[in-house]
Amino acid sequence: MSTEIRDMQRSKLYKWERTMFPTMHTGCMTLDECKELAAKLYGARVLVKDGRGCRKALAYTSKRLPTIGLPKWARNPQVIAHEVAHWVAKGQGAAHGGFFLGAYITLLANHLGHDKTMLVESARAFGLRVIIE
Repeated sequence: MSTEIRDMQRSKLYKWERTMFPTMHTGCMTLDECKELAAKLYGARVLVKDGRGCRKALAYTSKRLPTIGLPKWARNPQVIAHEVAHWVAKGQGAAHGGFFLGAYITLLANHLGHDKTMLVESARAFGLRVIIE
């Protein structure tokens, strides 16, 4: 029996991201810029790796530190905020659940200049659960 929480809104969240941020999958930052932004968003030490050999951006633990793997296409502010939100919401439900989405939207609004109310409303209109703490 698995104790892992089912990630029920993952695919719907990805569709919402593609609608909200159509250029999200276009790398526009250097790896050093990504490192600076990840540290700013998380407020702690984050390892940012180049994601060589990966097709997806990843948030994981390496050497007991929060780590983000960023292939070239993923080197943009929205993807970095998405991956950092995994660390902010760690242990609070499904990987792309309501707490994650609340953390993601808060990062986008507080650090990247997006309108928080508009993002929450659009996510909910997409049928996504958003929990803002």
